[in-house]
Amino acid sequence: MNGPRRLVLTLTVAAFVLAAVLPMVGCSQFKFVPVKGRVILKNKEPLTFGVVVFMPDKENAFRKIPRGKINPDGTFELDTEGKAGAPIGSYIVCVRGPNRRINGKDPPPLPFSMKYTDAADSPLKIEVVADPAPGAYELQLGGD
Repeated sequence: MNGPRRLVLTLTVAAFVLAAVLPMVGCSQFKFVPVKGRVILKNKEPLTFGVVVFMPDKENAFRKIPRGKINPDGTFELDTEGKAGAPIGSYIVCVRGPNRRINGKDPPPLPFSMKYTDAADSPLKIEVVADPAPGAYELQLGGD
């Protein structure tokens, strides 16, 4: 192969490799770990509906929002835009109930204080770590 053809082939291969590798670079700076927990009400019963939302706090460079549906037994598992888990870092946790009618019924009243629904007011702070202690992601919700 002569010089110009070899150069074009080399540049083409390099472009394909770069196109395949570049999207992975942005994701690799954040380590995702599984986040599973439970939401407990003031009366020690599990919350049986809603969504848990982890809002990155000021120190957290990750700007996407991990969230997870609350199951009937109070458990939740986070994912971040379709990717399982959440990146390691600090978060303010919000718990939100349904805000629209479901099957023609109004959403149930929230059995906890509204302060948990807004990151500006929520007292729940969580540090997502690679190896959490048992119960590290159990969320205790008080009343008003």
